[in-house]
Amino acid sequence: MKIEQIKINNFRQFHGLTEVEFSTDPKKNVTVVHGANGSGKTSLLNAFKWCFYGKTDFDTGNDSILNEAAIEISNLNENITLEVAVKFSHENLRYQATRRQIFRKEASLKAVATGEDVFSLDVTKSDGQTIRSRSPLSEMLAILPDNLQPYFFFNGERIEKLAGTNHSAQIQDAIKNLMGLELVERAISHLGKAKSSYRKDIKKYATEEEGLLQEEIARLEEDERRYTDKIKAAVRSREEAESELVSIDTELRSFDKSKELQEKRSDLEKQSLEKLQEIDRIVAKQKQLIAESGFLTLCDDVVAKSIKIVEENRKKGVLPYRIKEQFIDDLIGLKQCICGTSIVEGSKEHKCLVDAKQQAGSEDLEASFTRVSALLNDHEDTKKRFSRDYAELARQLLHTENQKEDLSSRIADISARLSSFNDRRIAELEAQHATFRSTRDRALQDEGVAIQERNDCRSALIEKNTYLARLEGQRGKASLVQRKIDTAETVGKAFEDLYESLADHVRDDLSKRVNDTFQSIIRKPVKAIIDTDYRLQIVKQTSDGHDYVVSEQSTGERQVTSLSFISSIIALAREQHAKKTTFFQGGLYPLVMDSPFGALDDDYREKVAESVSELAEQVIMFVSNSQWSGRVKAACEAKVGKSYKLVYYSPVSDIVDGEYVRETDATYEYTTIEDAS
Repeated sequence: MKIEQIKINNFRQFHGLTEVEFSTDPKKNVTVVHGANGSGKTSLLNAFKWCFYGKTDFDTGNDSILNEAAIEISNLNENITLEVAVKFSHENLRYQATRRQIFRKEASLKAVATGEDVFSLDVTKSDGQTIRSRSPLSEMLAILPDNLQPYFFFNGERIEKLAGTNHSAQIQDAIKNLMGLELVERAISHLGKAKSSYRKDIKKYATEEEGLLQEEIARLEEDERRYTDKIKAAVRSREEAESELVSIDTELRSFDKSKELQEKRSDLEKQSLEKLQEIDRIVAKQKQLIAESGFLTLCDDVVAKSIKIVEENRKKGVLPYRIKEQFIDDLIGLKQCICGTSIVEGSKEHKCLVDAKQQAGSEDLEASFTRVSALLNDHEDTKKRFSRDYAELARQLLHTENQKEDLSSRIADISARLSSFNDRRIAELEAQHATFRSTRDRALQDEGVAIQERNDCRSALIEKNTYLARLEGQRGKASLVQRKIDTAETVGKAFEDLYESLADHVRDDLSKRVNDTFQSIIRKPVKAIIDTDYRLQIVKQTSDGHDYVVSEQSTGERQVTSLSFISSIIALAREQHAKKTTFFQGGLYPLVMDSPFGALDDDYREKVAESVSELAEQVIMFVSNSQWSGRVKAACEAKVGKSYKLVYYSPVSDIVDGEYVRETDATYEYTTIEDAS
């Protein structure tokens, strides 16, 4: 997961629309935002949390997240929109997470929410097709679970609390989620619930009032018009960016210095697009294979019973049918048996043939019997073919994804080489190329999002009129199946044993990593461990070689310990993600830190700053202007891809304008974000 951009509208100190783009350059993977105390660093951190999870860690919670200036300048009973949208990429897909809350002004500085906040998640594929997630929160939590956010969106002045006896559950949860152990635990839990559900009847009712439905239709019609305008604007932006990119590519080819590199990049970009298309094709084949044959892995018992039934009827002579309906009809039509006996309607012979016809088989039935018999006999071979074909597709997908990653790396390397040329014009062109590339990609995503949203509106407008009828009387019922209960108990026990084994393995591995990082920073003869109770502890050795827990630790030592844990778990997750194993699947996660150096002295600050770019694939730091100075800035500046400063505007008349604080003629205070690169 890499965060590309955040858009903030009327959140805390930020009045109106504020946009920040973050560095995704693997060689300069740090984005730093610095400003004075109280200017909005913690608000930026919480903007991510509110967008993704609908909550913040302010002392007042979500009670005061609407910007006061927006309230002040609004009219009574006027609606005010609070919105945060975050664009990010994850596993070859691009996402936009958006959370919106509507408030209504009731008094001079009072506004109340008109309803619940609304969260949406739009997924954009490589071809620009965007799909609105039907279960946005579940999908967001699958990418970055809520109980992991304290580790990747953390306040450095509070993170030291992680190192102590009261947070073992948090550490255990982090290990479970990142390393795949939660999947095992969830399976155990679901099996327990399944046993209960088999014994219960489930009834679901749903109703909707007509008046509310009409209001919804009116809102959808208004949204449809708005999304149409957004589509037009996005198309214009995309086309303009694509035109500029063509011009830049042409000019870069005109220079002897850059011609070869630009031609190589164009070729690599073409190959990269082909690989993305190939990935889509392979994934489509996997889905088709699962849809057509995936059930084969689950129906062994059914097939075995079917084979048994067929064989029993075959032995009884019931199957296959020995006499066909058509043969009997022919005899009756000829009025003569093959033995020469006359068949007169109403006679004993005629009645025997009519009775025999009831037991005879039709051509269609006989053909069905033949096909079913063949399928049953071929079940094992078919199942093996499914497993073999799916494994081959998985191998192809991994191989293609690796090729795509290699191409992306080579393209990025060419861009870096062009940017570093000792030629001002070439460097300028490459900078413009990067800018327009980002503009094009964002416009393509915006266009796809707007199209999807408009389509959703149109579909909803059609469906709303039948919504109530569709919901009325719907109910479901789960049957009681003792065999399923017995199976659930057996599988649950196996999962419990597996969980214990995997948990011990991960804890031991992670404990060693934490200590290695801790030792590289700390000055004292102590070490950090994760004990058997999942507590992050600092221990010291006695003269006879026994370890004991250091009960008194400085705030700085606790913070270093906690940072060591976070960096270690991210590193382990990254390694396991690259291995793509069934368990310990890991992942690639960003690290967003507010005041990471707050409680550290100068030596510790410098050591942490030196390794900050290694903490994660992407690092975003919000620091005070005092922290972002001297040794800290010098230690990590070479890894900074984007830099911003928070400027606080105060209505107080005697304010002396400076780099981070300025006077405003407005009657309200607010904060802006300026480029500081």
